[in-house]
Amino acid sequence: MGTKTITITEDAYKKLKVEKMEGESFSEVINRITDKGRKDLMEFAGAWKDFDVEEIIKEGREKFT
Repeated sequence: MGTKTITITEDAYKKLKVEKMEGESFSEVINRITDKGRKDLMEFAGAWKDFDVEEIIKEGREKFT
């Protein structure tokens, strides 16, 4: 994998340095931080299995009619 040189402000550097764990590169910090909000769709598989979908739909229809 190649590398790129970027310029960041001193403030941004300090924030990254605070997030950096021992033995972790700055590239790894950036990847870890930017991947936080991303979830694999399969993580949600089965999340609604304990809900009665028909009942939820019925209640929704009653609420909005």
